[in-house]
Amino acid sequence: MVGVDHRIRRVYEETGEQISIGWQYFPYAIAGLAYVFTFPPLDSITYRVAPSEWKVLGNAINKFMQAGISNFIARVLYIRTADWFTPDNGGNNINGIENYTAARSYKFMFVCAGFTAFQSIVCMLPWVDRLYQKIEEYVQAKEDEEEMSRRMGN
Repeated sequence: MVGVDHRIRRVYEETGEQISIGWQYFPYAIAGLAYVFTFPPLDSITYRVAPSEWKVLGNAINKFMQAGISNFIARVLYIRTADWFTPDNGGNNINGIENYTAARSYKFMFVCAGFTAFQSIVCMLPWVDRLYQKIEEYVQAKEDEEEMSRRMGN
């Protein structure tokens, strides 16, 4: 999105014309693919890790972590950076190309890109992978115990 935003601003500054919103297809397609490959595995992990009697609560906590916390953070960021969304040309909102290019909203995109980079780096840390593996081993051991007790009870 930072690249598309830069192009919107550059083309308007150089030619006074607008670019097609079709350029937003590429970042949104990447985000959509990321969603498809990220959220279902998180749901699966939550379902496997949560004990049988806590599945609903585990799912609710998972959804809050996925969407709730990030929305609170985005809201606070938007409030704290509201002046970035106010055009320097005297307009009161960023509706329209003139007001949009006069605002400094691109700074917000850089902050969001920084959060994304931070999350990616954290997920690549070796201790995070080890923690995930320990959780998987714990869950597998619990499933094996439950299976063994079911067999012994029958």
